[in-house]
Amino acid sequence: MKLLGTITALLVLFSAFNYLIKGINKKYRKEIQTSKYKNVFNILMKFTVKNHKLLGLLAIVTGSVHGLYQLNAYGYQIGIGFILAGVTTLAFIYIQGILGIYGYKIKKSKRGLWFYNHRFVAVIILLALVLHKTLLG
Repeated sequence: MKLLGTITALLVLFSAFNYLIKGINKKYRKEIQTSKYKNVFNILMKFTVKNHKLLGLLAIVTGSVHGLYQLNAYGYQIGIGFILAGVTTLAFIYIQGILGIYGYKIKKSKRGLWFYNHRFVAVIILLALVLHKTLLG
């Protein structure tokens, strides 16, 4: 089940990559379009933008299954700090999902306070993942 934790982390990273690749495209669009890597970048950009929501949803599902399995299999033997770091990380992933759904379905706007909070929570999730992995030892 550690593999599922790794898959969750990768899904979070690929989902967060959406912001990074859009920023690169915005800043270096002209250079990219004249580069020999234009097709590779465009494919990568289409994939990340198109699958951003799916990757986030899969991160919620795999993170939940991973956490429930680890707690069921090992209980508190794996250390309370490690468990709390995992639960906190998963809670922020859920908050991220709620913010994304709110912005996409309810607010129906691309910008606003929800959007900046969505980005901020992404940074918190990445830090929480590092903490969770560090406590694993």
